[in-house]
Amino acid sequence: MTSKLEKPEAETTHQSEIEKEVAEEIRRLNYVALPHVGESSLRVDIGVKTTDDPDRFILGIILDGDGYASTATARDRDRLRAQVLEGMGWNLHRIWSPEWVQRRSTELERLTQALKRVETWEKLPRKPKSQGTTQKKRRLEHQKVTERRSDELPGSEPYRRASLEPSHTFNKIPASQRELYLNLYRLEVRTLLPKLVHAEGPIHIEYAFKRLNKAVNLRPAPSSFHKTYRATAEELTKKGRFMRRGEFLWPNGVTAVKVRVPINGPEAEVRPIEYVSPEEIETAMLHILGYSMGLSRESLIKETANIFRARQTLKTNRVLETELEKMLEGNKITRIGETLSTVAKAQ
Repeated sequence: MTSKLEKPEAETTHQSEIEKEVAEEIRRLNYVALPHVGESSLRVDIGVKTTDDPDRFILGIILDGDGYASTATARDRDRLRAQVLEGMGWNLHRIWSPEWVQRRSTELERLTQALKRVETWEKLPRKPKSQGTTQKKRRLEHQKVTERRSDELPGSEPYRRASLEPSHTFNKIPASQRELYLNLYRLEVRTLLPKLVHAEGPIHIEYAFKRLNKAVNLRPAPSSFHKTYRATAEELTKKGRFMRRGEFLWPNGVTAVKVRVPINGPEAEVRPIEYVSPEEIETAMLHILGYSMGLSRESLIKETANIFRARQTLKTNRVLETELEKMLEGNKITRIGETLSTVAKAQ
């Protein structure tokens, strides 16, 4: 929905160089750009109109300007502000300052596409209220909010699951043939586990156990099969088929890992946070801090959980707090007052 806001007042000057650059690009695209539209905390950094309709804003730009990390809870308040503005009818588009500086052409393309989308939607016919569709419902159904979601971290990639094709399945295991089935299962582990580690590593050894058992239809797995699995995994490690670091199995030669997030759709599978390697959690936290210009401890934990789509339970918080403490002790991030930052930003 386009926001009219009954002619909200706007300031006449931009407060930062980024705002000025974005506004200039908007004007080059033949739109009207006005700085700081609205009142106090409920305003957008740049309001955008079309040249042929000066009374109607089609898009609101929110930037993470110079004062973004001025308090520990700045980002939380910023989210709330966006939610309220959306409720008032604004179509919002987020621009992160680091991305604008480092990948300006990409961010400009995102902005251009956002403007085209909202302008196109404005030309669509509206259903009359008599058809039972409320203004709020229409906004929820049609509004194009182009703010980057918290689980779309720059530098992340989809978690791609291996396609496992076993030679045997284990629907029923007669007690009299338990040893035979254990031997068949051992062969499946020897064949499938290296493929799984190569495709999904680093992968927690117990998560790999669950993935394998799902492939061979062994659910639930008797304790004897679990012992066989662990022994076979150890055997494969000693033979150099893959590496083991703590409870995680790594492909040979791999020393770093990208942040891998669940894929949208019916095939999505969210890894429990305890099955995400410490290295991956650390990378996620560093990226989040790098793109947010500083966060409170609570906000960093929340954002990291969001990245991996983990419910923020006591268990999740405990895992993430543990990794955060390791990073602080290892001087990989720094704390100034209540704000956490990457070491590079603190220098």
